[in-house]
Amino acid sequence: MADAPPQITMDDLAVAIQNLQKLIDNFGDMITDWCNGVAGGGPNGDGTYPLPTSLGSCRLAKCVDQLAADSQKMIVANGGTIQVGQTPGYNTEGNFQYTFKPSDSGKLFIMLSNAGGSNDILLLLPDNLPAGWNVAVIQYADNRLRFRKANDLTNTTNSNLRNGQNAFATANKGALAVAVCESINSAKANNFFSIAGAVAA
Repeated sequence: MADAPPQITMDDLAVAIQNLQKLIDNFGDMITDWCNGVAGGGPNGDGTYPLPTSLGSCRLAKCVDQLAADSQKMIVANGGTIQVGQTPGYNTEGNFQYTFKPSDSGKLFIMLSNAGGSNDILLLLPDNLPAGWNVAVIQYADNRLRFRKANDLTNTTNSNLRNGQNAFATANKGALAVAVCESINSAKANNFFSIAGAVAA
């Protein structure tokens, strides 16, 4: 004789309904938090918030405000502190150094150092950037912004960087310069970059 199916009591049903209500409430709270999210906010400080994919599961997704900020394609970097309303993403690697990423292409960096003084900020151009990659930078304070190849810091001739006057740093406060990746070799290395704008040696 087959076993009788388990009987569901009213108490079991009440607990199941209560748990479902909690899931629905949590779903609504996460949707509200995502809709009201701010650039640079969220649990990880990057403008992403838990977004439900179904009852009981979610994933981190950029909020609307973060998507709008990213579309500005501007990064204001003050020793790693991002001014309100601009795109987070600048990661200080020390007070005077930043290595560009493929995702930085097309962005404008307005940069200074939180260490004070007038030391150059090294803007390092790695080998993994595609041909056509480009950025613009503005010197915000007394810290000049100097382009260098990331794997060639000891070479004072700035191999693989091109400029008609052999000038690879912003000239003064307020100066704007651009770097454009011209080409890469078959191993996707040894990028050649053109540096232009208000630059000096």
